[in-house]
Amino acid sequence: MNKIIVSSLVALVALSANVAAAQSYYPSYGNTAVYTGVCVNLMNDLSWGMRGAEVRQLQTFLVGQNYAGGGNWMITGYFGSATTQAVRNFQQSQGLATTGAVDSATRAAISRVSCGGGYNNIYPYNYTTPYVNPFTTPYTPPTPTTNVCTYPYNQSYAYGYNYCPPAPVTPSLTYLNPNSGAVGATVTVYGSGFSTTGNTVRFGNGIITNIGSGDGHTMTFTVPSQLVGYGTQVMTLGTYNVSVSNSQGYTSNSLPFTVTSLGSYGAPTITSLNGPTTLATGVQGTWTITVNNPSNLYLTTSVNWGDAGQNYANSALSQVTYVQGTNTLTFTHTYYTVGTYTVTFTVSNGSGQQNTTSATVVVTGGIVGSITLSSISPTSGHVGTQIVLQGSGFSSYDNVVHFGIGGMRNVQSYSGNIIVYTIPYAVSPCDLVGPGCAAPSMLVTPGSYPIYVTNSQGTTNTLTFQVL
Repeated sequence: MNKIIVSSLVALVALSANVAAAQSYYPSYGNTAVYTGVCVNLMNDLSWGMRGAEVRQLQTFLVGQNYAGGGNWMITGYFGSATTQAVRNFQQSQGLATTGAVDSATRAAISRVSCGGGYNNIYPYNYTTPYVNPFTTPYTPPTPTTNVCTYPYNQSYAYGYNYCPPAPVTPSLTYLNPNSGAVGATVTVYGSGFSTTGNTVRFGNGIITNIGSGDGHTMTFTVPSQLVGYGTQVMTLGTYNVSVSNSQGYTSNSLPFTVTSLGSYGAPTITSLNGPTTLATGVQGTWTITVNNPSNLYLTTSVNWGDAGQNYANSALSQVTYVQGTNTLTFTHTYYTVGTYTVTFTVSNGSGQQNTTSATVVVTGGIVGSITLSSISPTSGHVGTQIVLQGSGFSSYDNVVHFGIGGMRNVQSYSGNIIVYTIPYAVSPCDLVGPGCAAPSMLVTPGSYPIYVTNSQGTTNTLTFQVL
């Protein structure tokens, strides 16, 4: 049943005291809201590393969903690991792909949840009827006229008494050209109802996002080598259903596409390696590598830290990815013995092809550079607790606070000896790397977490914080 909305009649009259008293007889009808909270209409796709007012608006909405571990501390205007995890929680609750990034389908779901079901303006006034003073007693409202809006819409769009926004459009697919081919083939989709930007192609259990359509009737996509969206799996030979969701969140019918070939490529390579060249004992270091996987086979990345026999519990597990093309992976490690170590990374695919690269790190017995961490206050608390790090050598803008396996980059220190940091909801090595990182997030649970600070001046000693 459509929600009923009654347009208020505007009377421009100068009322005396006795006329104003008669207002108490004015009938109680008018705009009745389905949702009383803040209506959220995000105009842009949002993802890890972005900042701004729309990120803050998104975070305010997510905090209002009361997910476990969330809170107002998340509302920073920066899209980090905690926001990514909260977006995944929301996507899971709405049956969307749990990518952690806000695409057109997620923006549409946020709008539906926050703005309510909408309104139907089925009681507009008939302006051919002579004006009636609504403050006279008794008062009879005008007879309802024909419903001028035949579909729900958001009240924020209702600029006039009889205004209705454009009707929602459900896309429809006519045919695919070609309707079969190899991984990497370009496919043109013909149909109607496509949005100018923000369309999503659903290919089997995978999704291909942010596809445009200049005319609303055609769009193109490339047959992927792996299906990403609802889990991740390598493409195999077979027939897959293809459908399209437009930027309004409406989904078309499905048409079949048959994958006839998976292609054949060469060995994976490591195109870059970044990590510390010096490190203090007991301080966790972070290494990132950029790998290129030209095949559609799964990729295994392993690392030898060079301290075998000294720290078995701190050895990193191999990372397995299914991403074809360029991908960034992150590893962390802590050395406890002074010395010079060679770190070796190895990438290999399912057919046994592999490549390696290495780097050297010098581990010293104390603080590296002229930077120290003398105290943490408080030393324990819950997620969301704001703590003060006191020390020396902090810079004004490029401090990196390391907390567990994650932390925060570009933390300011106005005095050079104090940094304020908030215990996060979740952490990931990607907190310290930036866009392109693929390491997973981990919820911050009760326990002891190491904290230290790095900047252009060096690396501090390590202290611990107890999460309650």
